[in-house]
Amino acid sequence: MPAYWYSPVAAALWQIMLHSFLAAAILLLWARRWRLPPGRARRQMLELILLLPLLTALIPGRGGFDFREGWVWLDSSRVLAIPIGWGLHVYHGVLAAAAVTVLVSLAQELLPALHRGHREPEAPPETLERVVRALPGWQRCRVTVSREPGLHVSTSGRPGRPRLTLSREVLALPDAELAAVLRHENAHWQRGRWWRTHLLFLARVVQLYNPVALWAFREHTVETEIACNAEAVGVRSGGENDDPRENDDGGEARRLARVLLRFYQDTARSAVAARFVLRRRVDVLLGRAPRPDEQPPPDVLWIAGALLLLGLPWIV
Repeated sequence: MPAYWYSPVAAALWQIMLHSFLAAAILLLWARRWRLPPGRARRQMLELILLLPLLTALIPGRGGFDFREGWVWLDSSRVLAIPIGWGLHVYHGVLAAAAVTVLVSLAQELLPALHRGHREPEAPPETLERVVRALPGWQRCRVTVSREPGLHVSTSGRPGRPRLTLSREVLALPDAELAAVLRHENAHWQRGRWWRTHLLFLARVVQLYNPVALWAFREHTVETEIACNAEAVGVRSGGENDDPRENDDGGEARRLARVLLRFYQDTARSAVAARFVLRRRVDVLLGRAPRPDEQPPPDVLWIAGALLLLGLPWIV
């Protein structure tokens, strides 16, 4: 193999990717065993996939010759050196996957920003500001109305100083549907979700080249949207399965589902991923997502995480 594979930085980056793949494979098999639905357990599983490899792959002393020769269960450098034909080796495939993942990650973050409009926002109606500032933690929320066409809603800022941006089309929704949208956006700022999302985003940036981290972060984002949907329709979040059918008579869930279907129809057909996520959120709200026959015991996930924490450092 080329000498750069043996540099400390390259070795650490590769082992983070390797440990991510192994952790994801094991935890997804666990999730399949329990037919894990959207909910807290699934979010915690994705958080483990994102964060655990940063611990297990960066333990000091794992890259030394003595450790590799006398202690490891698997030395992956031998796997990377396996030829696959035409003068290529496994490590060429790893480099290609990492390069494609970096390009996809940058495109997903940069292209929307480049196409974002720069028109001056409008001041919101005073009644809307009063409604928004009555929501928990949003007493100092700044509200603006975007002049860009279509259905758009977003929040930014930091705890204590949030900013809510709505498009004119969202503002024109019926009052009950607009209220559901506002409750959903506010839910993103409750129960530590702002801090958790930003911490996981930093973990994803560190692993910008890692396809497993890209997938896990995107899945966690979808799971967070589903949890905020549940909170917006009045579900008492915190159980293993945040299911709108548990605490809602169906009225609020159907109302929010109608709003999501409006967003779905307003989304360009070329935005396949965004439309898929909206359909998935609607399916959960309307009870189309399958229920599991049984829930995993609360401690099972943490036992699996502890075993991975103990076992992965011995794979280099």
